[in-house]
Amino acid sequence: MIRACYLARITGTKLYIVHMSSEPGIIAAAEHRPDNLFVETTSPYLSLTKNDPAGLMAKMLPPIKDECDREALWEGVIEDVVDSFGTDNTPLTAKIKAAEAGMLGALAGYPVIQTHLPVLLHEGVNTRGIPLETIVEKACANPAKIFELYPQKGTIAVGSDADLVVVDLDKERVVKAEEFYSFADFSLWEGRKLRGWPVVTIKGGVVAVEDNQIKVEPGIGKYLPRSI
Repeated sequence: MIRACYLARITGTKLYIVHMSSEPGIIAAAEHRPDNLFVETTSPYLSLTKNDPAGLMAKMLPPIKDECDREALWEGVIEDVVDSFGTDNTPLTAKIKAAEAGMLGALAGYPVIQTHLPVLLHEGVNTRGIPLETIVEKACANPAKIFELYPQKGTIAVGSDADLVVVDLDKERVVKAEEFYSFADFSLWEGRKLRGWPVVTIKGGVVAVEDNQIKVEPGIGKYLPRSI
């Protein structure tokens, strides 16, 4: 991490660090990073530890670590060391994941597309009291700014795309992979009750999902060119 900070500083180029997962990494970023280096982490790093029952189903790169690392990441969120929340969604089935093949044989990656926001709301807002505005900043505004999609994306303003998510911070739901739309057939949070869920998703001013029911036909999305 220190080397990455140094290279970003002397070259002046944007550097986007994905999958921040450790306390030493957070400390190094806090002490050494220049303004053109950005730090991303993901919802599994913010909610799981290596001792969670998911076992090798949670194999990812770099690996999920200890509780002290998880809490350091949340401190990094609070102190603005962490700039963004990425999904890194990898919709594998349990058969493709092949956890039974052991540490070396199992594939890295996990499905997260329908649990990403609920995990952030549950762990961040409802468990740790982090302001909802902080979650919005790092899940929406900052990524749009970093990838130069702002203000088309990442804000509510005249002329911006009308992409909105309405959440119910008190809504509780038990995670069941069989109820999700993903190709994947497992979840790292299977059986866990999460508090805080999206209830309406609006894409371009059109209700796309409501109460976990898809309301639009495929093909309404469009490619977004970006700088990095």
